[in-house]
Amino acid sequence: MSETAPPLILIISLAESCERRDYLTSQLHDLGIAYHIIDAVDGRAFDVTNHPNYDRRKRLNYFGKDLLGAELGCLLSHKKAMEYIVDHHLPAAMIFEDDTVIENGPEFLKLLAVLPNPVSDEGSKPFPRPDLVRLIGKKKIYQSPYKILSQLTPHTQLARTQGIPGSANAYFLSNRGAQKLLPFLSKPYLPVDILMGHSWLTDVDNLITIPSPVHDRYWNHSYIGNDRFSSSLSPTGQIPQGQIPQNHAPKAGKNHRSLIPSLHKIYFKITTAIFKRLNFHGRNWRDRRIE
Repeated sequence: MSETAPPLILIISLAESCERRDYLTSQLHDLGIAYHIIDAVDGRAFDVTNHPNYDRRKRLNYFGKDLLGAELGCLLSHKKAMEYIVDHHLPAAMIFEDDTVIENGPEFLKLLAVLPNPVSDEGSKPFPRPDLVRLIGKKKIYQSPYKILSQLTPHTQLARTQGIPGSANAYFLSNRGAQKLLPFLSKPYLPVDILMGHSWLTDVDNLITIPSPVHDRYWNHSYIGNDRFSSSLSPTGQIPQGQIPQNHAPKAGKNHRSLIPSLHKIYFKITTAIFKRLNFHGRNWRDRRIE
């Protein structure tokens, strides 16, 4: 694929997801957009407590519960898509989960053409090819501070957000961006969408489009499910009540066993809040220096 060709669409899809996949591919076919199917990893039956591609100690320290098997499977599916970009030497690609729906076809086509080589907000100075741009059709993301970087099309802007959007449903990813993210997917403790927002760790800028020409549609259900939002520890894919893994249990007394994980979680929340603000304002300051 040439540097100037529109990015290939990589569709992450489980073999059983025929209805979702067929609906999305029919939309892409009608728009004349090339795509490739990435076979998704089904993690719903994973024993995450013993999975080699999972940093359980860090996850339990910071969150007190495991990732769901479906969350880990989702992350490994996105890892496969990123590896495809690198292995096939693609300059960039647009990655879709199969429940993505294109709301505005003509606007999406314009966005697909301009995202690999956007221009600055002034409309003349070239803007560096983004590592990652997420297309998130949720108004909630606009509640965090953001800075407009570029007028991509007459109706869509490129923006940097201070928040950590919870979506990896649809995103533009460059080859460089894939190479930056892949090391963090080898033994993760965060879901893939949250990792994408931790740009102070990955050096991948936290960019979104405003608005998004696509949105996600869960059809009859989400394969990951809503248990991931629960603050309680459930028996499935998480620590049974009253049990602590031997390689995780502190050697201190009973009070310390309950206190140390809480301190880890507080530390994680505070440092995340600090670093996301420093990252946002630091990148904005650097942009002004370059200008």
